[in-house]
Amino acid sequence: MKKDGPTISFADHAAGKLCFSCHNGKKAFAYTDCSNCHAKVPFPKAPIVYKPAGAAPVTFSHGFHTQAFECNKCHTAIWPMKKGAKKMTMDPMYEGKFCGVCHNEKTAFAATDCDKCHIERKNKTSALKIW
Repeated sequence: MKKDGPTISFADHAAGKLCFSCHNGKKAFAYTDCSNCHAKVPFPKAPIVYKPAGAAPVTFSHGFHTQAFECNKCHTAIWPMKKGAKKMTMDPMYEGKFCGVCHNEKTAFAATDCDKCHIERKNKTSALKIW
């Protein structure tokens, strides 16, 4: 735990290396609740905006989603911890992959409710749904 000590990557969590050789939920508390070690969960401050061709943009907020779910719900089983590592498309989402894991009309609204995510913004204060 010294400055410039070993670099700990997210991949070390599942591999059981470094801290995670003990913090596995058996010897010591599990790493699944990021806030146990990270005082401030390291997610992007600005929302992530996807701009698909032929459809209105989609804005994803880590802040909103982490109010309901722990980080490990999505990372890394569904989403790697690397921007652009997976190309998301709608067909797999409808099959229960990507956002469709939760957006299945049971855990959250269905991925087929297009206008819940694809929103055309006219300005900062109003939104016009295009679907």
